[in-house]
Amino acid sequence: MSNGSGKSRAKKAQAGPISKDQARELGRAFLDMAHALGTYRFDSWNDMTAADRKRVEDEEWDLLTCSSSLTTKAAGVVLDDLRGDLATIADGAARATKVIGTIQNVKAILKLAAAFVALGGAIVSGSAVAITSTAAAAAAAAVTAVTPGSAKHEA
Repeated sequence: MSNGSGKSRAKKAQAGPISKDQARELGRAFLDMAHALGTYRFDSWNDMTAADRKRVEDEEWDLLTCSSSLTTKAAGVVLDDLRGDLATIADGAARATKVIGTIQNVKAILKLAAAFVALGGAIVSGSAVAITSTAAAAAAAAVTAVTPGSAKHEA
């Protein structure tokens, strides 16, 4: 398979460490998502049970921890054939952040946040297999959370 430059992607020519700028971009995306969860928690305070508020807050803190870890630990992690996907991951996190306030069901919010927490951990671990599977799960959680008629509308 060619990547447009005549080089085969199978050669892993893109393998290499995540740059400090890429790690910072990912960390910022997770920080923004944590802030969006915090805003959601306060905006929906009266609509949630105390237990749901606590669960949302826990996910918010987990995303903040991921943000910090991505910024301090992910730089230099070697990810075979995934460097080009980092922008896609950051973009997906940014899009998920924008829709958090529109999601009506706290369970959908929690699934979305948990999927991105898992993705952050996978990135920091440097495991290409884990990153690929958790990125797919995060994308699926985002789609499910915002799709009319999906489980997000269930009680």
